Amino acid sequence: MAEGETNVNVGTRGRRRRRSSTVDSVYGSDYKRRKSSPASSSRSFISDPGSGRTATESVSYWMKQRAESLGIFYAKEATDIAEFYKISKKCPVDDWFVYPFTGKNKHILDSLAKFAKEKLKRTSEFNRPLTLFQTIKQDLQYAGELKRCEEILNEIENSEIDKSDQQLNWYLLRSLMKIEDFFAQLLGFFSNRWNKEEIAENEFTILLSKFMEIFLLNVDYIPEKRALEINGVPTASIPDLRIIAHRQHTTSLVAVVEVKVMTLKERKPHDKFRIQEVINDRVLGQLAGELLLDKGASVFGRVVLGILCMQTSMIFTYMEISDAHMQRIVEVGEVEDRLALVKEGRGSPSRAKMEDEHSVTNEEREDRDSDSNTEREDRDSSCDSEGGGSDSSADSSGLIHYTKPYDYMNTEDREEIIEFLIWLGLQSLPGKHRL
Repeated sequence: MAEGETNVNVGTRGRRRRRSSTVDSVYGSDYKRRKSSPASSSRSFISDPGSGRTATESVSYWMKQRAESLGIFYAKEATDIAEFYKISKKCPVDDWFVYPFTGKNKHILDSLAKFAKEKLKRTSEFNRPLTLFQTIKQDLQYAGELKRCEEILNEIENSEIDKSDQQLNWYLLRSLMKIEDFFAQLLGFFSNRWNKEEIAENEFTILLSKFMEIFLLNVDYIPEKRALEINGVPTASIPDLRIIAHRQHTTSLVAVVEVKVMTLKERKPHDKFRIQEVINDRVLGQLAGELLLDKGASVFGRVVLGILCMQTSMIFTYMEISDAHMQRIVEVGEVEDRLALVKEGRGSPSRAKMEDEHSVTNEEREDRDSDSNTEREDRDSSCDSEGGGSDSSADSSGLIHYTKPYDYMNTEDREEIIEFLIWLGLQSLPGKHRL
């Protein structure tokens, strides 16, 4: 919440019910239309026939293959969340994001992390994941979930905070109010499940936003459209949420937060997480397009941070893209070999040279089977074969790094990401409270 906005009052249950009944006003009148648009084509064009202008392409309809044609690929396997702290080194201004914290700032971060873990631990008392309530009206255990939510809210309302440290007290009090907001939203989530059998995507979106606000993150519920002209075609993107941090002309901290009601495909528990194996090509294409279009507003300069949330499972992502790579995308709209572009060392290598290196036509590329596509992905992501980042921005250009999924309703998963979220939140607050 930015300074000057109305503070959240302690005691939110009545207000929460009003929120859940006004989803359209929170997300904008076009929210449901965007979320229910048909996904029958790899591209959607929005145009005014009488305007004489080129139709606008929406990245919501991109497939993964469309992103790959621009030299944007997903890493072979997941990287650890600890690697994501390194994006602080990419900021155009050195002191915008600092890692690691020391002294008083480290004390505040540690205290907030401990506080959040303690207050959120009761989520483990819920009998089953939210996503398993598919026939809720027939589930007698559901009444226990509602009662448990009420108990947690009463406990939070009666919480006491040590006021001996006034600076720390401000952060703890703000976080406490957001924790209450989260459980109030969770109560509403269960209540909505009681009245209808299907889970709406916006219910997960609101719940995720309340979770992230616990860690002092500024959530933009109605993110503005980003636009980029690719080879003469206007291209647009509007993610579900955006997390903001005002720094001069840049605004995006987590540029893209995309929420899906679908679940992850099952995988063996001990296998290394590979995003291409558990998420479909349309979702991967959309996320890649949204990261690309938000590059110009990212506080991390050439690096764009994003989150893909499949129900309650959060996957953190970031993409670094060089100026030469971006120029090639804008001017030509196709990057047939990302690493060849790096070796050329300039924005627009000749199309003839690129085709000579590959000797592959567009028709041949479309006819490749899945094994050939896998080989191509492996080659282009070879600079990140261990899942960690590369120090060379050129070598990493167009590569999307990602973590394993973290279910924020699962205690073990949640506690792995809390410190990272607080680290982001403390450095994105407006005014004097920003560390």
